[in-house]
Amino acid sequence: MPDIIKQLQIIGPEEFRVVLKRQVNPQWFIMNGLSQLSPLPEHVWKHFTSDEIYQHQSDVKFFQVVDGPLKPLALHVGQDLIMVPNQKWPFAKLNFDRFIFKFVDTDGQTVQQFEDGELDMINIPFGLWNAVQHVPGAYMVRLPMPLDYNDLLLNFRNPKVAFFRDVRVRQAMEDAIDQQEMIQLIDHGVGAEHWGPVPTQPPTFLTPAMQAGHYPVSYDPAHARQLLEQAGYSPGADGIMQKDGKKLEFTYLDTTGSVLLQQITLMTQAYLRRIGIDMRVREMEFNQVMALLNDPHADWEATGLGGGVGDYPTGELSFKTGSFENSGGYSDPTMDKLIDESTNQPGLSGLYAYETYASAQQPVLFMEREGVAMLAHNRIKGAAGFVDQLYNYYPEKLYCEAPQGKTAR
Repeated sequence: MPDIIKQLQIIGPEEFRVVLKRQVNPQWFIMNGLSQLSPLPEHVWKHFTSDEIYQHQSDVKFFQVVDGPLKPLALHVGQDLIMVPNQKWPFAKLNFDRFIFKFVDTDGQTVQQFEDGELDMINIPFGLWNAVQHVPGAYMVRLPMPLDYNDLLLNFRNPKVAFFRDVRVRQAMEDAIDQQEMIQLIDHGVGAEHWGPVPTQPPTFLTPAMQAGHYPVSYDPAHARQLLEQAGYSPGADGIMQKDGKKLEFTYLDTTGSVLLQQITLMTQAYLRRIGIDMRVREMEFNQVMALLNDPHADWEATGLGGGVGDYPTGELSFKTGSFENSGGYSDPTMDKLIDESTNQPGLSGLYAYETYASAQQPVLFMEREGVAMLAHNRIKGAAGFVDQLYNYYPEKLYCEAPQGKTAR
């Protein structure tokens, strides 16, 4: 999208027809193609270019036409976004006069403001999980698992870490990581394992074998060592595997600012060390990491930003040769062919073949994904229905129970 569109016909004020240049998988197009088209009222938007709309995205006065239950009233960058009910919203009315999103710098500040009553709902920081379990006057809600995964991104272009191009090395690295232990120790049990590119909760698009828990890779450190030996590696005096005088070692760029990510990094480093791979860690600002990933000539070796999938979880954006999100330069003709089949052929067989191959290939190391738990003050009701799995908000679900004889807002 949008290169596959041959013609877009306007049939009426509320109807259009899309004609494509070639056959595609209907389910893929409905979920990943049509979802990229956002109909806009012509009389409001026809005077603006896409660039002008983009440039005004932080100007709340620019957005006078909205199609949701809330509309922006004020944005103070770095401080808060104030939303108010959209009076033209034709569905369930909201039970409050304003909804304020606050931008908070640190996990500790988030919890402090919640305890002081400045915030009514917060995402629970995993680094402070135990500290918030007994906050008085509050309750916890576990939100649906996000439709994405954490990953360890590898730079296949960098000759210093050419061993990443050996699938046996990648499989060994994946086999070394105890995702279930990470979920228990870091995520406090709120998380899901990922051994491939398709989300496991819900298991809608997993192959039958994967639904039964059978993947081409899984936690098996003994098998990991066997794979490295098959690839010609043997342990050196310091325990690090080596071949032809070169050690299995690389530098991982860890983005600063998140206790959770630091814990994931440290545990991953320990798991890899146990099978003889030395993962050195270097901390770097997020923007610096992004600048490196956007430069195909940069000499970074590995990092981790997490991977997202479309509603229909194919891999054309992430793992196809030259694709937009393929920062590590992964390229494999078989993967390209299977991705094309998953997006072009009707049915699930193409998707099943792609995800099975991707799990075996590990174009990135697929890793556990922490869930999200929210803390809400007891006076706030309906928090369990506030967010869905795609992380859309439903503010009409929220309300307060008023004291007897008073009206809640």
